[in-house]
Amino acid sequence: MAVFESTPFRLTSSVYFRIAVRQKLPKVALSLALPILILLAAGAIFDSRMLFIALMIAFIFAPVVMSHIYYSTLLQPEARRALSLQRAIVESGRKITLVFLKTENKPTEKDNEGGLSEYTPKMSDNQHLLSATGSDSDTKAEKLVKVGETIYSWNSISEISLFSRNLVIWLVGVSLPVVIPLSAMPADFDPYSIETVSGKN
Repeated sequence: MAVFESTPFRLTSSVYFRIAVRQKLPKVALSLALPILILLAAGAIFDSRMLFIALMIAFIFAPVVMSHIYYSTLLQPEARRALSLQRAIVESGRKITLVFLKTENKPTEKDNEGGLSEYTPKMSDNQHLLSATGSDSDTKAEKLVKVGETIYSWNSISEISLFSRNLVIWLVGVSLPVVIPLSAMPADFDPYSIETVSGKN
């Protein structure tokens, strides 16, 4: 069984917004297109002022629809966690684990010489996952610590697709998809093999 582990990544809200637009806009656009087409036809046949009314409807409702998609997607409770620093572990055919991280600054020796107390790691359940020390002595070392994780069973996957160099995994009963940048995955990771294993396209 193949196991792929990504490097830590953070997504912006625009990624989820574009995915939501691709999913929801066709349904909304179809319902708005019908009255606009009727007004355009009426304006061409009966009264040209109907053409302006059709344009007014389009320009008024288009921003409203886009705002509705944005707020209905990114004001959900899951959105805050989805936009946080995370790492994905994909076990083909079994589960997907999202490990949520945060950064901690470690004072350098120069800080300690200035009178700061010696750095002592917090005694908690947080697990240190990665350490990175800057080359400059003035740069504070950053550590990524685990703050939580979410595990999704492979059976809960409803659809897997690719969108703008991102692997998008839709889950049953979860409004926001799991989005993993392909740039964060190992070089030998093949997203099409994930689709084949899951059996859902």
